[in-house]
Amino acid sequence: FNLAPWSIKRIDDTLKEWVSARVSDRRSLAIVTSLQAIVIAITLTALLLIGTSDVMQKDMSTGEFVMLTVFTAQLFAPLNLLGFVYKEMRQSLADVGQMFSYLGEVPHVERKIGAAKPTFPFRSVEIFNVQFQYPGSNSLLKDLTMSFSAGQHIAIVGPSGSGKSTIAKLLVRAYDPLDGAVLLDGKDFRQLDLTALRNGIGIVTQDTSLFSMTLAENIALGLPGASKQQVANAAKQAGLTDLVSSL
Repeated sequence: FNLAPWSIKRIDDTLKEWVSARVSDRRSLAIVTSLQAIVIAITLTALLLIGTSDVMQKDMSTGEFVMLTVFTAQLFAPLNLLGFVYKEMRQSLADVGQMFSYLGEVPHVERKIGAAKPTFPFRSVEIFNVQFQYPGSNSLLKDLTMSFSAGQHIAIVGPSGSGKSTIAKLLVRAYDPLDGAVLLDGKDFRQLDLTALRNGIGIVTQDTSLFSMTLAENIALGLPGASKQQVANAAKQAGLTDLVSSL
């Protein structure tokens, strides 16, 4: 449905919840760190009091007292940072690894800057000498040529794996052919504005996918901001009225 901006907004909303959880995590960490500091301060204070008493009673020399306090301080310092540093290192390594995996992703299609917008309704679509194969697989489409005219109903029939779904993906430019071209009224798909092109194409997929939303929101997915009446009409046209009434 060409709803990339809408999907990005949903991700942003989720990230806002993540930020809130992150703030709570930081507050918890600050409390733990403060408690650690208090425990260390109390321990060192007690040690100083006991050590001072022992020095005054000649049970410990001044050098031994200094050595004991320095050793204790050096022992507590790394322990105080150990949990925090370990957590931060693990989190940073995970984040950086994920970031580089995203940077390595290459889009299947490229958006041409300043591309012309197609005019709808169009008169014809032509697949001309198209060759295509998925990465790591054998050639799927070889020198495929076919054309459709406005007003026609076309059925593409073939066994599983013959490339029927691939042709549909080429027509919405989910992929670009390795060779040949897909033409809309004689214009190469790759020279047209991708968003405008997809806005003019409707798809009903073989497999129905429901998103983690209400049924009404799923029905209105292709038309954000649709009214309740429009959703009801769409449900009626899809034969869902009885199902919706029974839920």
